[in-house]
Amino acid sequence: LTSIQGYAQMMAKILPVPSEGEKLLQPILRSAQRLNGMIADILNTIKLERGEMRLRCEAVDAGTLCAGVFEVHGPLAERKKINLSLLPPPVKTEFAGDAALLDRVLSNLVGNALKFTPLGGNVSISCRAADGEAVFSVEDTGPGIPKERQTEIFEKYTQLEEHKYMGFGLGLAMCKMAVGLHKGRIGVESEEGKGSRFFFAVPLKRAGA
Repeated sequence: LTSIQGYAQMMAKILPVPSEGEKLLQPILRSAQRLNGMIADILNTIKLERGEMRLRCEAVDAGTLCAGVFEVHGPLAERKKINLSLLPPPVKTEFAGDAALLDRVLSNLVGNALKFTPLGGNVSISCRAADGEAVFSVEDTGPGIPKERQTEIFEKYTQLEEHKYMGFGLGLAMCKMAVGLHKGRIGVESEEGKGSRFFFAVPLKRAGA
């Protein structure tokens, strides 16, 4: 997969833009990126379950984390004609955490929101500091989740019946374990037919604390 992605990136640099070849390469690059994310989720889930995951704590800027995820998912939102918006924290918000792991958590939540939000819908990413936590939110105008399923969707291999063809059911389980390793919390607020708001919060601790 790394070879496919690497050679496709090299070809993209060689080919003139725009060109028919460049158009054909973009789906390859997008698919490779998606598969890389799925592999990362599988490996992270295994490590987290076995207690082998060790946080690489550093100073994480919440606004920078959100902006990076927003930039990566912008092209997908554009293709699906979904309005993807970003509301950065009103003040600089830093905390100690594993930036790569939290990027996967936020990417999973945004990816799911874009996957299930219909054409022309809205998805928003936001972050704020509140009560000693950095709180990240992803809100969508998708179909919503039945109240009785809102807890179990964070368990391994659990998916809503109509979504079983869309993945392994590991993403949210990995998110729950990754946030838990940060001594944080994760949850969802949703109403059928009115969309969902997924959120996670991690303590505002300084690096080295």
